[in-house]
Amino acid sequence: SGKCGAWLSDVVDGIRWAAGLPVQGVPANPHPAQVVNLSFGGSTRCTPAYQSAIDEAERAGALVVVAAGNENGPLTRPADCAGVLAVGAVRQDGLKTYYSNYGPATGIMAPGGPGAADSGPRLYSTGNAGTRGPAEHVYDSKDGTSFASPLAAGVASLMRAVNPALTPSQLVSRIQAGARPFPSSSAYPVCSLDAPANSACNCTRETCGPGLLDADQALQLA
Repeated sequence: SGKCGAWLSDVVDGIRWAAGLPVQGVPANPHPAQVVNLSFGGSTRCTPAYQSAIDEAERAGALVVVAAGNENGPLTRPADCAGVLAVGAVRQDGLKTYYSNYGPATGIMAPGGPGAADSGPRLYSTGNAGTRGPAEHVYDSKDGTSFASPLAAGVASLMRAVNPALTPSQLVSRIQAGARPFPSSSAYPVCSLDAPANSACNCTRETCGPGLLDADQALQLA
């Protein structure tokens, strides 16, 4: 996508191309991805276009990992599509961030930085100081499920390196089986979709999925 976003048709073509599937007018991908990360979000439910691309990628052997979204509400496309691993964001203490989307279809929770309205250490990644063109290479602080999702995608990639025979659904089941239990803090409410909190909240399996991403346990299970 470009700096102003992308058409849905571009996104689904990108999923297909990344997984090694043919896309009209584009050369074939000589190195198909086994894990595809989507740090994209939408405001509607999963559409047939998204679902079709995800299904085709899965049949080609590629796991699609998706950011849960940052609206502090239920999952929307593509995180609510069938067959994806939807990743929500927690703070350093393991509590759900005030911004992360959530719900029973959440696949796993991973560190995403606390967000601007909260305190705590953020994630850092490479960036560039230029505003109208390339300038000095820098490190930037990052927040959001868009940064939690690649952590889970990275773990899935390590698992495939350990055991290339694992299918997308087997990767997901092992990541979930190896998840750490959610912590709890009496200073914060329990997460609820009926009454979303405007602060961090205590996750449950019903609201945030099976637990916290644990790379070591996932690799042991792979």
